[in-house]
Amino acid sequence: MRNLDDIKVSIITYKLLEIKENIIKLSKKENELDFSVLILMYSFIDIMANLHKTDEKTPSEVFKSYIENFLSKDNYTSWFGNQDISSEELWVARSNILHGLSVYSDRKNTKDIYKILYCNSFPMENNDNSTLKLETREHYDNIYPDGKFKILDIQELKYICIRMVNDFSAHSEEEKKLFIKNSSFFLDSPYGHQLKEALKALER
Repeated sequence: MRNLDDIKVSIITYKLLEIKENIIKLSKKENELDFSVLILMYSFIDIMANLHKTDEKTPSEVFKSYIENFLSKDNYTSWFGNQDISSEELWVARSNILHGLSVYSDRKNTKDIYKILYCNSFPMENNDNSTLKLETREHYDNIYPDGKFKILDIQELKYICIRMVNDFSAHSEEEKKLFIKNSSFFLDSPYGHQLKEALKALER
């Protein structure tokens, strides 16, 4: 018989898979940039980062630490079409989208931080988005002549989210304890409401 902790992690995994499916669904808008999918993807990465945190840090530290640890498992830049997008740049991009639906930042210390601008290569069959990125860069060159921006394909960010769920599903016993410990924030989220009720029922 499965113990209570296993059941709890299974339910958490189910809710994460549900979010993943919504990300996939929203990203399938042919050649369209949809802020709703960016909001969901960055929120999802926040959730994953908080589930994996090992100590009390600021939100930016939790996010950047998780991104760096996660992406270090493979060739870091390969996730972003072989361009170097730092965890700091991704954090600023995330904050701009979630708090302002914008690529702009009012931060004072962004001198070395490049803007993240977006394209959507769906439904390109060969997954080669280099031409689309080049066209997108040429378009934005007229808007940002200083060239201080990088192009992120929504599909690249989608595959990162998918990989995060897959890695979560292959957790160790030590990680399982960590996820349960860190899950309280998730239980109070809109996505976690049903999960919270289910866990209450299990503990009766």
